[in-house]
Amino acid sequence: MENIEFEYEKDEKDEFSISKAELSQAVLFTTDWTVETVISQLTKDRISLTPTFQRRDAWRIDKKSRFIESILLGLPIPQIVLAEDNEVRGQFLVLDGKQRLLTLLQFVGEAPNSKWNSFRLKDLNYLTELEGKTYNDLVGSGNYDEFAQAFMNYPIRSSIIRNWPNPKYLETVFVRLNEGSLKLSPQELRQAMSPGPFSAHLDEFVWNSAAFRQLLNNSEPDFRMRDTELMLRFLAFTLFPENYKGNLKEFLDETMLELNDSWVQNASLVKRTLADIDGAIQFGLDCFNGNFGKKFDVKTGDFASSLNRAVCEIEVYYLRDDAVREWVRKDPDAFLQILKKLTISNEDFRNSIESTTKSLTAVGTRFGLLGDELAKGVPLKVRPLHIIDGRLVG
Repeated sequence: MENIEFEYEKDEKDEFSISKAELSQAVLFTTDWTVETVISQLTKDRISLTPTFQRRDAWRIDKKSRFIESILLGLPIPQIVLAEDNEVRGQFLVLDGKQRLLTLLQFVGEAPNSKWNSFRLKDLNYLTELEGKTYNDLVGSGNYDEFAQAFMNYPIRSSIIRNWPNPKYLETVFVRLNEGSLKLSPQELRQAMSPGPFSAHLDEFVWNSAAFRQLLNNSEPDFRMRDTELMLRFLAFTLFPENYKGNLKEFLDETMLELNDSWVQNASLVKRTLADIDGAIQFGLDCFNGNFGKKFDVKTGDFASSLNRAVCEIEVYYLRDDAVREWVRKDPDAFLQILKKLTISNEDFRNSIESTTKSLTAVGTRFGLLGDELAKGVPLKVRPLHIIDGRLVG
């Protein structure tokens, strides 16, 4: 099943900067670890591949098999890039190479949270005699033991970053590593940089949400973590709208840090809010006949096929309101007609969901205009968000 695509947000870009002086502060060195050493580091959690990441497996079994075949043949493979924890020596964050490291763990049967644990080699190009074999089939076998030894002794080139000045440095490295290839969601790095009870709960909640799987047309977690980031976005605008200053990435980073740090005090509130958001998504999916989270396209005269995150967030915000839901139940099309009318007749609203979607003005515009229109016919319990004295408040 293919994941549904998000409509591209035209102002989407890297929303962080770091000075040239800061870039020169870190120390970079390289080392060669054998596969055996790397697996030892992974199983002892010195190189962290969390259950969260292991569920978000981007490689198919044929790609995993060919990676293992390359090692068995002694072919060169790309280096991995690690950042050592500035507080704990010998503890590492993976900036590049997670899929390769996960494949190593899976092949030797040390990834119990993964469906590919102890996988069988498939579609090999050269070592066809190993087709269908697991690592355990190689170990101790008179026919294949040399392959097991070659595998464990293979050197993995690793670049290790020490004394990095701040998270922005690692974000810069992360983005540069992914230039020219599929650009990964910042949420993957955010989860790694901000571990904690909230991060774990958020990912687990999204994974278990039938509504989110339906929204994104996912049967499995999105390996780019767009699902978790989208839920974090909904949650942040629900709980902390006044903290938004126009930089979405920093807003989500700060929300993650804040809720990890205050989990004991805020766990009940967060869980209740996530449940409300989940209910709002399911309600919209049930009522809007495939048009939930979709932008009205003035050119085609119909709702678009792709999800629009800006539209999603304002719909979710107001559909948490019981009064709005009761009104929508009577006439679901009336809600969509409001969105259609705003998109056609109000250039500011149209820009706020199409072009400058992440500026403070754009966010205040779309939340405020939709809320004000709903308030004309519905006694809202959720207060519309507006910009007042430079802050987004309700």
